Amino acid sequence: MFSIQRGLPSELAGSASELFLSALSEKFAPVLGNDSKATELFKASIVVSSCFSALEDNRLLGVLAVQTEDQNFLNPSFGDLSIHYGFWGAVVKGVALHLLQHKPKSEELHVEGIAVVDSARGKGVGTKLLEELMRFAQTRNFKKITLEVIDTNHRALQLYERLGFAIQKHSKIWPANKIIGWTFNETIFMEQIIG
Repeated sequence: MFSIQRGLPSELAGSASELFLSALSEKFAPVLGNDSKATELFKASIVVSSCFSALEDNRLLGVLAVQTEDQNFLNPSFGDLSIHYGFWGAVVKGVALHLLQHKPKSEELHVEGIAVVDSARGKGVGTKLLEELMRFAQTRNFKKITLEVIDTNHRALQLYERLGFAIQKHSKIWPANKIIGWTFNETIFMEQIIG
């Protein structure tokens, strides 16, 4: 049986980096590549306190990355990008990553992403992570939880709708998707009001 906890043990930052890149590869691989550079960048820029994790016998099953007005789960600096991709690579990749970001307001929790290992999919890990986030939001007086899902991720969209998230807007990303190589055409912004 797995358990959900706030934060991530620092020794699992590497596992979280690999899992996040793999599960969200449709978003990140065209920007950062799918190699050790991207994994090392993520590992160096993860804020382990800004997430919820699902663990079973100290093995990471899933991670839900959270962003507030003050803190992101993934926080790569221009310097971090430059170390891994050079100056001009950092400029291009920084612009592309900026297109994927949302800046939450003061009473808003934003889900940067949810990643679950293949062997644990369909076992309620994502649902439990989101339920724990909702409990956390209520105890901390957040007014809403928001997230963005890409239009090709139908399974995630169904999960979010089942848990009470409502679609607020669709955002086309053309021509950026053609330039960067994204296979999706729009992002869907969803929210849940915390009562």
